[in-house]
Amino acid sequence: MKRGAAILGMGRSGTSMTANAFAAAGYFPGDQQDLIPADSLNRRGYYENRGIVEANDRLLRSLGRYWFAPPTADELAHAHLPMLQDVTRAWDLLLVEASGMPVVVKDPRIGILLPVWHDIISANLEVVLVVRHPVEVAWSVRAGAQVPVQCALAAWELHMKLLLRAFGGQTVTVLPYRHVLERPQLSVEIVQAVTSRLLPEQQRIVDSRAAEQAVDDSLRHNRAPADGERSALTRTQENLWTFLGGLPAGTQLLSSYTDVDDESATEIVQYWAHSNDMIEQLS
Repeated sequence: MKRGAAILGMGRSGTSMTANAFAAAGYFPGDQQDLIPADSLNRRGYYENRGIVEANDRLLRSLGRYWFAPPTADELAHAHLPMLQDVTRAWDLLLVEASGMPVVVKDPRIGILLPVWHDIISANLEVVLVVRHPVEVAWSVRAGAQVPVQCALAAWELHMKLLLRAFGGQTVTVLPYRHVLERPQLSVEIVQAVTSRLLPEQQRIVDSRAAEQAVDDSLRHNRAPADGERSALTRTQENLWTFLGGLPAGTQLLSSYTDVDDESATEIVQYWAHSNDMIEQLS
């Protein structure tokens, strides 16, 4: 049995709304003063634990990387031990502060640090995979960081492939962002599905019905057009979205995803991430 939920997905995919739903239902993201505060881009807050975010960020910076530009497996394999221990300490502290409550962990950096986080998640957390149309994600990223759409789409592609490679063949709970906005009751069903796999004493703490209060369609500012919504995608990205967009909502055995890697996505992200303007925007 697990101790909580890990909300995974590319940044600007609806992961904050999802973490909010779990927190509203009784999951512990951290004390209020320890959460990244709301801002103009996310008026209801990010539900990201500051200790975990800062530990992840320190690890990325030690590698010369950012949430937007994934480190390679080789770079993570050679990361300094104190930086890796920093992440583990942040996780351990969250468990202590939860005092037996189920926890909810959300930080887009986790998806690009899976070699560090995978064992923690596998042993302790149910995976909730949040899926949103990549064009909407890219437009939202562009609004927040002034990143070209092509670059944001490449980052989405790399991030989601890392998640699929890590959890393909394993049980995850899929939350399609658009479907939850269209039917808020689905958020309740998602929380119920995850909660049913927790420790019995934690299940009694959760009120899944409260999850629905986190769903607010007015906070959705970017919508993919009905016609030609895939025009900005490469063929590789179209194939990836066809797979992700076809996943049903709820708990399931995640099929393994196989596709030829498109090296251009890595090249695009690395080019922008190493430009001075991008480094300043991602700081």
